[in-house]
Amino acid sequence: MKFKFLKINAVNIIFIAIISSVLIVVFVNRMNNSFNENNIENLENISLLTSFENWHVNHGDAQLNRYVDLNEINISNVNNLELMWQLDLENHDFQVQSSAVVFNELIISHTADNKLIAIDVSSGNIIWTFYSKFSSLNSRGLIIFEEKIYTMEGNYLICINPKDGKACDNFGIDGYVTLEHKSKINPIIYKNSILVLTMNPTIVKIDLKDGSILWEKNLGEDNLSFSPWGAASIDYSRGVIYTTTGNPKPTFDGSARPGNNLYANSLLAISADSGEVIWHFQETRHDIWNLDIAAGPILSTIYNGKNYIDVVIGLTKIGNILVFDRSSGKSIYPIGEFQTVTSKRGTESISKYQPSIQFPEPFSKQEFTLNDITNLSTEKYNYVKEIVKSSNIGRLIPHEPNAPSVYFGVHGGAQWPGGALNPNTNILFFASSHIPWILEFEEENESLNLKEWKQLLDDEGYPGSKPPWGTLNAYNMNNGEKLWTVPFGEYSNLSMQGFPITGTENFSGPTVTSGELLFVSGARDKYLYAINTNNGETLWKYKLPFTGAAAPTVFEYMNKQYVFVQSTGGGKLKQFDKFNEIKEGNSYFLFSLP
Repeated sequence: MKFKFLKINAVNIIFIAIISSVLIVVFVNRMNNSFNENNIENLENISLLTSFENWHVNHGDAQLNRYVDLNEINISNVNNLELMWQLDLENHDFQVQSSAVVFNELIISHTADNKLIAIDVSSGNIIWTFYSKFSSLNSRGLIIFEEKIYTMEGNYLICINPKDGKACDNFGIDGYVTLEHKSKINPIIYKNSILVLTMNPTIVKIDLKDGSILWEKNLGEDNLSFSPWGAASIDYSRGVIYTTTGNPKPTFDGSARPGNNLYANSLLAISADSGEVIWHFQETRHDIWNLDIAAGPILSTIYNGKNYIDVVIGLTKIGNILVFDRSSGKSIYPIGEFQTVTSKRGTESISKYQPSIQFPEPFSKQEFTLNDITNLSTEKYNYVKEIVKSSNIGRLIPHEPNAPSVYFGVHGGAQWPGGALNPNTNILFFASSHIPWILEFEEENESLNLKEWKQLLDDEGYPGSKPPWGTLNAYNMNNGEKLWTVPFGEYSNLSMQGFPITGTENFSGPTVTSGELLFVSGARDKYLYAINTNNGETLWKYKLPFTGAAAPTVFEYMNKQYVFVQSTGGGKLKQFDKFNEIKEGNSYFLFSLP
């Protein structure tokens, strides 16, 4: 076989240089697709919401990437990370679920006693405190835009001056805009307006200048209740909001809501100009298992070896990774269907077929079988098997009165904190739980009522399935391949008995940096971890007094990189804690290199 080599001369060098330059420009344009100047007002200020160098949105940026382009702290020196200060406030039972945002020298955070505070980066002193006026301050949505803070307090949108913590005088009535329904997630800045997704569900457009309501539109069918309650992202160039939705109500009995229940349990693309749903994908049709999509969708541009594709990525409680073309709403990978089991209750008509996603590889078990029963000991196996033998097991098995249902996914899979994505490598990182649940029902007047729901546990209170019970995961979104998965969280008592690290249930999300680090808390063991993004190795950890429930905020101030984390405990981990280890607190920590 003969090979013909290109002669290297001046003309060829110039030609190669021109082609290389064109490819670089195309790549840069694709990576910066959020900036179509013809479709964006306030371009300079909007760019702060899409930047990877500051933290003006509680998810890090408007695309929900939760990535920061900072590498002073990196895999070679993170073991030198030190505590700069610790702020302890009066304990309370309100769990902080929103990452803090940063404004100049101030860290702005919700607190467990239902306040919003500004903390001085250098000293750890509280500079100002904002007190809730009507309801609970939103624990999952916080944004800074044009030197104003926007967040929700029940069904009130609030505007706050970040310099002094006072409500804005010229917005709504004394800084408050009254909405008809509550919202739990981040407001969206678009053109000269603020868009709020409510739990009814509706989408409300509000004038950015004075807080007047411009319009409100329903997202779903009449009388069908489901909630966008994780987060929302926005593609500014397309003028499209992406969000995920909860399950319809009643949760476990669908007899009063026939059909697939449009837009529930779905990934939605919504026009930011009109409020109309452009396209949707419903992961679970006519959900009666509490398998809502909790995590907010992440925006990225992947390269599949041939083309650059703007995608939206969803992580689900079932354990799927949804990857859809942002414009067409078509899945990047094939989605099949499987046939479901017909309900024995004549009033319950579940969907005959449900979507089946095989790739990217599901990160959680989607069907509980006898083979999933714990293998920690023969005694534990027999204890759990005795419970399971009289229960309904399988994939999306309809509920019955007097016959318990056992399945995964009630708490995830992936929960509302969602994932973190490095836009330079398109590697996606996220935490997930793998805990089976057992639910018991009773029937009354043809209605199915939940009698009891709890985690399926062994005789000592550990999960009744085989470990791992919690994992950290990394996937290459350019090709959908899983890169690594490692246990996340530790039961120290089991480790001392010689068991490998099992992982634990977890409620938090990671933050990824260009220093090849993942910062994450939220497991039962209360540690803040620094993880090597290349292989999942733990490089550093710090014991917090309480579990974290929000992703760490990583930022730079005065040319120095910091990691801020809230430690407030409580929540779902406490609700189902058989060891009485999960307490409620109100503490805040800042770390940096010496």
